[in-house]
Amino acid sequence: MTEFERNVKPDARPLIMLRPFGPVMFVFDIDDTEGKAAPTDLMRPFDAQGQLNPSVWSYTVTNARHDGISVMGRDASLTRAGRAKRIGPTERSAPPTFEVLYNLKLTPPEAYVTLTHELAHIYCGHLGECFKWRVPDRASVAKDAKEFEAESVAYIVCARQGIVTTAPKYLADYLSWNHEVPQVDIHRVLVVASRIEEMGKSEKKAKESKEPQKEEKQKGHALPDLDI
Repeated sequence: MTEFERNVKPDARPLIMLRPFGPVMFVFDIDDTEGKAAPTDLMRPFDAQGQLNPSVWSYTVTNARHDGISVMGRDASLTRAGRAKRIGPTERSAPPTFEVLYNLKLTPPEAYVTLTHELAHIYCGHLGECFKWRVPDRASVAKDAKEFEAESVAYIVCARQGIVTTAPKYLADYLSWNHEVPQVDIHRVLVVASRIEEMGKSEKKAKESKEPQKEEKQKGHALPDLDI
């Protein structure tokens, strides 16, 4: 990495990637290098500034658990913030369960941004429906629209907590390459943002699941993991 005057750490493990017009090449994650300080947007791509009240995190995680969403921290590369995954049943006979992972290397504000982003994917229906929360199945929505919706929700919720995120840059960069906003559900973005904000205010009582109203059953299909 001569451009940034950094060297690969002795114990670093390479990543193998396909080389254009060739077999493979070995590359290293930036946090597996050392030397001159690299630009902030490389070392902390999910930078967030501000102070987060610990109770907001605690209440949000607790209320997420009431909704069948487990939140766990994991060691990961600095280029990975987190992900949301559906791990419960896909049929409508029982409420689904989900898993949200966030990078333990993130600061509290950065971790909260990641948490709100991943919760937004779940409550926006990007990982499938949940009749318990009246969340429709929107797994077929285009990936760009999913990310735009989740990032917008995170920006709204975090701004109300006084946390400055990289969302404006992300959205601006997207528009500079695509020239138009993807087809997003603005109403759902606002509803989900309000829901997640309320989750951070106090612990809510867990609701008992009810049988869904009779309606035409949708065909089942594989549901994607969503990560950033």
